[in-house]
Amino acid sequence: MENGAQAVDAMQTGTFDVVLMDTQMPVMDGLAATRAIRRHEESCAGRPRTPIVMLSANAMSHHRLDALAAGR
Repeated sequence: MENGAQAVDAMQTGTFDVVLMDTQMPVMDGLAATRAIRRHEESCAGRPRTPIVMLSANAMSHHRLDALAAGR
């Protein structure tokens, strides 16, 4: 995918074993896309949560905490 919005669209129409999510993307960043994916999963009864692995060059602890919070 080229941006976070495309990732969200793909997750709403397909199923995946795992998602590799970049933190910094155009249109919708990885944190916003991850939150949107989790909201969609919660709205679909019986849909399992897809593992999302967040990739980032950001190394500060608050970046890690932000990513963990987005995926809950």
